[in-house]
Amino acid sequence: SKGTALEKFSSNKSRVLSGAASYVNAPAGSCATSTTLIPRTLQGPSGTIVYLHAAATPNNKIGLIKTSGYAIAADCLSSQTGPTVNHYPTAGIILSTGRLLVSYSNTTGPVNEIYTYPITATAIAAGASAFNNASVLAGVTAMAEMSDGKILIASGASTYNTIEQFTYDTAANTLAHVGTTAFISASIYTKSISSLLIAN
Repeated sequence: SKGTALEKFSSNKSRVLSGAASYVNAPAGSCATSTTLIPRTLQGPSGTIVYLHAAATPNNKIGLIKTSGYAIAADCLSSQTGPTVNHYPTAGIILSTGRLLVSYSNTTGPVNEIYTYPITATAIAAGASAFNNASVLAGVTAMAEMSDGKILIASGASTYNTIEQFTYDTAANTLAHVGTTAFISASIYTKSISSLLIAN
């Protein structure tokens, strides 16, 4: 993502277009009009493209695009608008269980909530709240799944700057905070986290 479109490059460093435009640019159908603020993209099932769009309602949404990119309206496979007009998507992850987690924030809402969505190679179905406690998470900027299935979530609001750990209940599709304190406490080294990676 470069903010207003999604670009693709081949292994020989050539730009890959969809028609005459960026690989995903100005999608129509249920993905319209998502071209102003794309904070995150994910690879979805079967190589599909999942993107988060954080512009004002009704464009605060998540969309699913064909693996071939976007050229015609039918290339938008599915989308889901934020739960309310104040829910702006900020981060996302597809879990090993196949569920899509999306964090929503809004400083004027206020909204600090994580939703879980069923997702396939052709559709994102309606979601439900998985966690909503602003005393634990606010301004989520990144999520990552550990090898044991636990989820790490960066809480980027200026008074937080922590990384919290959660378990995911696959039956209830909810998150539970692990422990009573932050997994990684706030420090100068945890400010402005923009992504998380589970390494070796």
